[in-house]
Amino acid sequence: DSVNFTTSGLQYNKVCGRVVGYQLGSPDGFHAHFCSDCTINKAYVDGISITYGIPRKHIWTLAAGLYETEHLVYNCPCSSPAGRQPPSFLGSDYYCESGIHMRPYSTSTPYTDDALWDGEG
Repeated sequence: DSVNFTTSGLQYNKVCGRVVGYQLGSPDGFHAHFCSDCTINKAYVDGISITYGIPRKHIWTLAAGLYETEHLVYNCPCSSPAGRQPPSFLGSDYYCESGIHMRPYSTSTPYTDDALWDGEG
């Protein structure tokens, strides 16, 4: 699902904000089942994509990976071992984090002890 915010014709040169998320179930980071030919107009991440304009231009992506320390392709690219790399159109304008350190996980448990995307792993 998408959320659109209108600028009502106002010019801008910065986008500022804050996103707080918590892991529920098994997020898949940048796993390939989202799309085989990933573009900004397809679902390429389990997380949040911040874009602007028509056609869409990428600002930032916040991805949620499954584990921080387990061996799965659903992990973040910076996990050990690493999950799938993000699509090349992101460049380095993304951040990925998991709310679970290791197995097991529950698909019905919200993991509120470790907020996503706060840089505190």
